[in-house]
Amino acid sequence: MTSQSIAGQPAANAPPADFDAYWGELLDELATQPIAAEETELPLRSDEETTCYTVKLSGWGNYRLFGYLSIPKKGNGPFPAYYYLPRHMSVMEVVNQGESVHKRRDCITFSIACRGQRNADEPLIGRFPGMLTDGVEDRQTYPMRGWVADCVRGLEYLLSRPEVDADHIAGVGYSDIALLAAALKPALCCVTAIPGSFYRTRELHHGCHGYPIEEVNDYVRCYPDRAETLYETFSYFDPRWFADKIDIPCLLWGEPPMSYLPTDELKPLAEAIGPNAEIHASEQSRSLDGIVQEHWLADHLGLKSPVLPQVWAVPVESEG
Repeated sequence: MTSQSIAGQPAANAPPADFDAYWGELLDELATQPIAAEETELPLRSDEETTCYTVKLSGWGNYRLFGYLSIPKKGNGPFPAYYYLPRHMSVMEVVNQGESVHKRRDCITFSIACRGQRNADEPLIGRFPGMLTDGVEDRQTYPMRGWVADCVRGLEYLLSRPEVDADHIAGVGYSDIALLAAALKPALCCVTAIPGSFYRTRELHHGCHGYPIEEVNDYVRCYPDRAETLYETFSYFDPRWFADKIDIPCLLWGEPPMSYLPTDELKPLAEAIGPNAEIHASEQSRSLDGIVQEHWLADHLGLKSPVLPQVWAVPVESEG
């Protein structure tokens, strides 16, 4: 890796000069706009132990967002909550695919579909791949700025629910955006994240492959005259500049050596966050990584033990 950009400029080691104003203005605007939530029971995803709802709520710019809310039927709460933050894909589920739906028996789950994702794709229809660099030329209206605001608004909605234990809301994230939301709305008790899209982009994306960072490679290759604009916009989203506002336990997922973002590259971010940050190297296994994450989340939510899919506990027989 090199610390020089393709334009020959040194890698940025400080946030943009108007960094605080950029995000402060966003939060100020969001605060003036009501949540205007509407819940509709979803019988298809409800059962004898849980009630599931589709939720519509208004985000930044009064954009109508979508979510799935699941509430246990036993007692009135308050219940600990899993807050599923968006992935770089078009669809959000009630709980992430592969996880046990039975965690909904004892905990609230809420997943947010941000602007451009399905069920929140009017007027913006997100392209996947393509969403990461769409509109990057204007950092004021860049859709990913809206995603950060949408994640904040989703957390505000959760906090408005009387069934939610406000001291035990875990942010379950799969990108840098989870860290940004945790910093801008300090109400989570812990957060998981897979940094990469915005973390030290100028330094790290060259020669690296994999979705969604390949969008950056494609963009720079197709529009070399706009590369500097992309780096400038992305610099406002670099989780390093939010680290001093994150004072909750963080589980940061890194990749194996020779991949896009091996764990060693995450050490500066973890050091910036402080002793609350923990780095874990992915084993490239949905079950092995999932077991680690579910135990970590359960510990911080105050649960006796996580609810795991049965298939994760089935040993894989070796061939031959």
